[in-house]
Amino acid sequence: MEFNQSNSPSFLNLEIQKSINEAIPTFDSYFSLLDKINQDIRALESFLLAKGITTEARRCFYDGDNSSDHVEWSFDEGSGKFRLLHSVYTWEKSNDSDDSLLPGKEVRKLKSKACLIESPTDIRVRSFEALPNLIRTLRFEIDKIQESFRATGAPAPQAKTSPEAQAETPSEAQYETQSDTQSETKPEMPGSSDLHRILDS
Repeated sequence: MEFNQSNSPSFLNLEIQKSINEAIPTFDSYFSLLDKINQDIRALESFLLAKGITTEARRCFYDGDNSSDHVEWSFDEGSGKFRLLHSVYTWEKSNDSDDSLLPGKEVRKLKSKACLIESPTDIRVRSFEALPNLIRTLRFEIDKIQESFRATGAPAPQAKTSPEAQAETPSEAQYETQSDTQSETKPEMPGSSDLHRILDS
C-alpha cells in the first residue's frame, strides 16, 4: 500500500497552513520509509518460507530494565507456519522447584509474541535495523547444524540450507555478530541518519 500525504488541506489560520506546508516533505518521506520497511519484511519472510528454513533464530533490538524486545524467525501457532515475529520477554522471579534454578532467581519469560508485519508501526521501524543480524544469526545456527552432521559423517539436511551455507561453514569469528543464544547486548536505537540511509537506498 502506497502512502500519499502530499495533498495539503486549506486552513484559515495562516500559521497552521505554514506549519503543514513545512511538514509535508517530512511526512511524505516517513511514509515512504514505512513502505520500504513493510516491503522488505514481507520479502524476507517469503524468501525464508520458500527456502523451507525451519531453524529458529532470535535477535534483540531493545533491552530495557525489566523487559526486552526481539525479532525472531520461529513457528507461529496462529498461522501454523514459520514467520518473522516480534516477541517481548520480561524478567520474573522464578518459583520453579527445578534444582537448576535457585529460589527467587530471575528468569526470562515470554510475555507476548505477534507477527512482525502486523505489529505497530514503531515496532516495525525499531526492529528493522536488527533484521540483517537476524539473518546472520540464522545462518550461524544452520552452519552449526551442518557442522554437527559433518562430524558424525551424516549428510546435512539440504532443505534447511542455502547454497552459500552449503559451500562453506565459516567459523564463528567470521560473523559480524554472534548468535543471540550466546550473547545479547543492548543495541542502539536507529537514529535519523540511519532512517535517511534506508530512505535513500
